[in-house]
Amino acid sequence: MRLTDELAHEVVYAAAEQESAVGEGFRWIGTPDQADAGQFRDTVSTELGRAPVHLIASGLDAEGALSFAAEEGDRLVSLVLIDPQVDESNPDYWELLGRVHVPSLVIAAAPEPNSPVAQAQSVAGGIENGVFVIIDGITAPSHRSRPASFVEWGGAFMVIAEGLAADRLPDHT
Repeated sequence: MRLTDELAHEVVYAAAEQESAVGEGFRWIGTPDQADAGQFRDTVSTELGRAPVHLIASGLDAEGALSFAAEEGDRLVSLVLIDPQVDESNPDYWELLGRVHVPSLVIAAAPEPNSPVAQAQSVAGGIENGVFVIIDGITAPSHRSRPASFVEWGGAFMVIAEGLAADRLPDHT
């Protein structure tokens, strides 16, 4: 059984390149290569339908996904960020995190026991409903290095987020 068979809402992976590693049954939204947060947000906003979805983004696309979640969180059931790369020196970034209220999972790869994961951890810690997971013994991006672990963690989180969605999301039917 595919992960998406267990979910009531669509799973969307937004990235410049389509990847099979994120999971069978996921919908891909193509974003501009090297998109800034605004371009990413606008592309996702235009391409999504009316019904809320689970949104997945990785690496440099994390800030765009966070921007979308802050501005249009009622269109998301959950947000999953894989090995996010963000500009922590930008004060607007910290304000942005404070406006994200969507249940969010941040996954970080840790090739060695002392690998730096502080940046990814700060993303999860800055979000009201943020959860942080480390996948040990792999290099980033974790969804390519160990797809089964990504699907297991991401899937369990999305199932929980769906249980919370009825109280949080407006009816889009």
